[in-house]
Amino acid sequence: IVPLRQALRDLREGRPLPPRALAVTFDDGYADNLTIAGPLLRRLGIPATCFLVPGILDGDVVPWWERLGWAFARSRATRLEWEGHSWELPGGGNRAAFKEVSALLKLRDRAARESAVDALEALLEPSGEYRHREQFLDWEGARRLGEYMDLGSHTMWHCILSQESPQAQKDDLVQAREQLSQRLGGDFDVLA
Repeated sequence: IVPLRQALRDLREGRPLPPRALAVTFDDGYADNLTIAGPLLRRLGIPATCFLVPGILDGDVVPWWERLGWAFARSRATRLEWEGHSWELPGGGNRAAFKEVSALLKLRDRAARESAVDALEALLEPSGEYRHREQFLDWEGARRLGEYMDLGSHTMWHCILSQESPQAQKDDLVQAREQLSQRLGGDFDVLA
């Protein structure tokens, strides 16, 4: 198991990696990266990198895939009719429907995806309230996570970059890296 940043440097400089090299990475800044993975990896001496999303750390971005998964799992609706598609929703949702809807949402830009998730949540009528802050780190948690593993940049808003305009892609990546550097210190030269 090799540290990702060092492995990338070795490859860039023409040095071969060890046979069957592996780098451990995490995405998005889930809270259990700090509470479970970090301490376990340290105890085992395994290097890892976590790619952070400043919008999630700020609390401004509600991770759409988690919100949608929550809405499906807690759905009170028995059927979902959405954009010409139809799915039965037996108690506890429908995992296949969630996967199909997620795949369709990945084809949209951020604004269209967020709007669709709002509409889907209303149609699914989930019980309770989704609280993303319980699942994800804030800035203090991200600082503490840096004690256990390297940190890298994901994007500012967790966009699917291929669905955004070239300028929006650039702005997203630059802003994410700048925010991470300013708030956490260091050089965020590794991108998920």
